Amino acid sequence: MGVDIEIYQHNREAIEAHPMSSRIEMIEGSSIAEEVIERIKDVAKNYQRVMVCLDSNHTHDHVLAELKAYAPLTSLGSYCVVMDTTIEDMPKEIFQNRPRGPGDNPITAEWEFLKDNPHLVVETGGAHSGSAVFFASLLELNAHAGGPKDAEVWCVEIDLRSHNREALVAHPMYPRVRVFDGSSLDADIAATIGRKASSCERVLVVLDSNHTHEHVLGELRLYAPLVTVSSYCVVFDTVIEDLEGVEFTDRPWGRGNNPKTAVAEFLRSNDDFVVDSSIDEKLLISAAPGGYLKRVK
Repeated sequence: MGVDIEIYQHNREAIEAHPMSSRIEMIEGSSIAEEVIERIKDVAKNYQRVMVCLDSNHTHDHVLAELKAYAPLTSLGSYCVVMDTTIEDMPKEIFQNRPRGPGDNPITAEWEFLKDNPHLVVETGGAHSGSAVFFASLLELNAHAGGPKDAEVWCVEIDLRSHNREALVAHPMYPRVRVFDGSSLDADIAATIGRKASSCERVLVVLDSNHTHEHVLGELRLYAPLVTVSSYCVVFDTVIEDLEGVEFTDRPWGRGNNPKTAVAEFLRSNDDFVVDSSIDEKLLISAAPGGYLKRVK
């Protein structure tokens, strides 16, 4: 799909005559117009793999608006390509008659967009601490790309084994990780994390500890309010509810008593969050169907 604010007649005719025309749909209008964005979203949700290329008006504000509208459509492992970032490195004089130039161009929009990524990831159920290291590595990469330099992962784990702790402390990503030993429902731990979250511009919460209904519901009530608007509370292992014929004989959870049932009860009395089904639609396999809760207000 292509969007252009003005498609000249001869260009349209050339596209329609091209042998690849059957694979092309052109939309005439502004790429940041609400009706254009919604039309593209409706199409993108039907595809498993989506790539985005931004190459229209190259001002900071326009590209930032495009990034906020279209980057979320990019599928996992794919790309959002922002063209003409080189403007930042070119002489200002070249752009005297243009609304863009050094300090006002696609790359400055990228920097601002990336700053919207998490300043804090709160994770319950660190287990062997591998996921905490994974989240920390993403924050490190994001920091190098212009995101928050001091972003951290605060992890709660009731039983972090000594060898896992030693491996975590020795890891180069450890400076971005803080571990709380204890239950994720501990009031003091939750209060400490809450105070930290209140000082952060953007907070993401991941719940992945005890998977019983009551425990997850308790976590949702404690930690979901920490999530900033447009960010997520991700509830893992909602898939338990969908596993017919599977008996969790050595676990206290199972069908009817799991994270998905907790999510359902939580959402019945909380309209600050909605299930973002678009993420499920992009994944071939997921342990968290219906568990990507986006904060909308």
